Amino acid sequence: MKYLISVLLSLTILGCASYSQMFINANGQMQRCGAYGQGLIGMASAQNIQNDCIGDMKKAGYIEIEKAGVIGIKLSQDTLVTILKVMPNSPASGRGIMGGDILLSVNGQKVKSQPDASTLLFGDIGDFVNITVSHNGQVQEYRLIRRPYTDIYGNP
Repeated sequence: MKYLISVLLSLTILGCASYSQMFINANGQMQRCGAYGQGLIGMASAQNIQNDCIGDMKKAGYIEIEKAGVIGIKLSQDTLVTILKVMPNSPASGRGIMGGDILLSVNGQKVKSQPDASTLLFGDIGDFVNITVSHNGQVQEYRLIRRPYTDIYGNP
C-alpha cells in the first residue's frame, strides 16, 4: 500500500507540460496563449487553460500566426488609404503595386479607412484577394494569393 501511495504521489509531482500558441489579428496585434503545469493535475489544467485561451482568441477575431495570410503591403492611416510600402518577396511585390498607390477596394468592397482595409485584407494562407488601386490616377486591379505572415514579416 505504501508503494502504491508513493507511485501516485510521484505521478502528481513528476512530469510537466508547456503549451504556447501565437495569434494575430487584422491590425497586426499579436497575443500569445501560453500555459504550463507540473504533475498530473498541473498538466491537465494547463491543457484546459490553453484550450480556453485559444477559443477566446478566435472569438476575438485572432487566428494562429501559422495560418495568417498576407499580401505584403503597409498602409497609411490617412483619409485616403495609401500604400506606404510593398514588402519584398510578397504577393504584392513585382506586380506593379507601389508605395503611393491608393487602395480603393478589396474583394469588391470599397475601402473607407485603414482599419477597414486591414480587416478586408486579413485572412487565411492561400486565399485569393482582389484589390483595386489608383496608380498615378489610373485604376488597376490585381488578384493576389495570401502568403504566410511569417514568410513576409518573419517570426515574431
